[in-house]
Amino acid sequence: MVQIGESNKQIIELAQNWCAHLTIERWGGTGIVEVETGLPIGARYFRCPHARAAGCAGVDLKFVALDFYDRNCVGCDKRSPVRFPNMSTTLVSERDANRLRGEEAGREAAENAAKALGVRTDRRKELSRNTDPPTAGIFSQIDELDLQPGDRTRRVLLETAAAAPSRFNSQVQDALFELADAGGFARTEAALEVLRSVGAERNRLCESALRALARGDGHEVAGSIVAGSLSEAHRSLVCAALPALIRLAHPVRGFLVERGSPGNSKSLEAAYRLFPDLVKATIFDQLRNPEKYVRIRACNSIAVITRFDASFGPGVAEELIKSLELPDDHYGEEGSAEGWVQSTLAEILLDYPDEIDAMLQRETSRTSEDIRSALFDVYEQVLRSARELKEPLTRGHESAHERMLELLAQPPDNERLLTLISYLRDEANGFPDMLDRSSEKLLGAAALIASDLDAPSSPLLDLDVRPNSLKTIETATRRQLLRSALDATMEALGTVAARKPLSVGRSLVQTFEALDDRAAYFKAGLLKCLGRMATKAEGVPLALPWSFYIFSVRCLNPILSGVGSRFHKQVCPRII
Repeated sequence: MVQIGESNKQIIELAQNWCAHLTIERWGGTGIVEVETGLPIGARYFRCPHARAAGCAGVDLKFVALDFYDRNCVGCDKRSPVRFPNMSTTLVSERDANRLRGEEAGREAAENAAKALGVRTDRRKELSRNTDPPTAGIFSQIDELDLQPGDRTRRVLLETAAAAPSRFNSQVQDALFELADAGGFARTEAALEVLRSVGAERNRLCESALRALARGDGHEVAGSIVAGSLSEAHRSLVCAALPALIRLAHPVRGFLVERGSPGNSKSLEAAYRLFPDLVKATIFDQLRNPEKYVRIRACNSIAVITRFDASFGPGVAEELIKSLELPDDHYGEEGSAEGWVQSTLAEILLDYPDEIDAMLQRETSRTSEDIRSALFDVYEQVLRSARELKEPLTRGHESAHERMLELLAQPPDNERLLTLISYLRDEANGFPDMLDRSSEKLLGAAALIASDLDAPSSPLLDLDVRPNSLKTIETATRRQLLRSALDATMEALGTVAARKPLSVGRSLVQTFEALDDRAAYFKAGLLKCLGRMATKAEGVPLALPWSFYIFSVRCLNPILSGVGSRFHKQVCPRII
């Protein structure tokens, strides 16, 4: 947001330097970051009394300014210049220069394509010289496919190959190989498909498919050829093609009514079995890429490989963690790269719980708050997947559960605290055995949180002692989160007490009896535990007397004004 505001501030200055009539108006509300920094972050639009057309409003003022300039400022005779630099000397000139370069590059590419087409046509004429009419007809079909690549011309050539494969001699195959190497997705895939159908030499066909994948022209056909024909002889071509193989392994979501694709990982698996060092190096390069979608595909490739070679996981875990420092966002159907990293690390942790847990703890102790929260979510992912998929519990699940509860005794940041609250409310009840063994930890953590809520100031509440204008809001938010954490902890503890009223339940009652009225939050939480314990028949004799006691204190005390709370505490349980 700050980067957007700083960029918009420069755009506004350039626009005001362009013309004194231009004003910038706010459109919509103002966020708290804009209030604190004074930067123009929210949506705005440009206004001029001499404007011929209305412009648009938006957060990206560079786009808004150029749109307004094109609609209203070009050829305007009412302009009142101010100073340099302005929109014309910077934004407009840069935009126009980029546009001219793009047009020139397009013309040059078209000229080169026409020249290459002429060379291929002449080459096919030479290859088809002195051939019989049926073979000459096949060359004509290849010419048509080269000139107009598409589904119709591809289908005609495939049907011809199915009807007369013997006519596709070495000269015809040479022409098809040259067409496959010419570039262009449609013509490359069609040529490779025809060559495969007529039984072209496998080694040469695989080399052509790898070159196509390296250019970005190959897809399903090229990938399937590589999966079935890759060998040690292709090592020099594999590196350039690996990014495409990683893309092929990634699922593709359909748009609207389209179904998409589950991804095809066979070619990537074949490459890994032959060249594990090259695959690992390529994945590392992609995990270091600032583009999030590249890192997402790398995470998917790691998951694909670890499913048949679990030992691959620990070797890439550290690089996965480092990738969390790169730019990211939650937009798009794929979500964030962070989420993919967490899911991948969770799968690796289940195979190597001690090694990956030690790595996560080591990185957590020396990294930023955002990365700590992201790494903590790995444990939550492990437990959530176990409950959703109903997996048998392993050492990895127990380790994750322990790490989740350890956070209750620390002053965690808000993000990790939210994750912990969500776990205690939603997932923890799915692991009754682990939860039963953690009852003492839950009770101690609840006491700690409650004491901090009762105190006017505490380390759990004041994570940042530096004074600033947001301090009051942050403290109030923090207090509310701690209340939610206490409620979630007591809810989990009450569930345990309902299962074990004679051990855990009795311990809760004894703890409640030992408290005085100053421990308001803790006593209130314990009463919720007792209420949950009373949902089981075994817990009613322990929980009901204290429920009656609270009722008498709150409801009968105004009536029995001369009777103290000591009477209720000693006599009322005996009445029950």
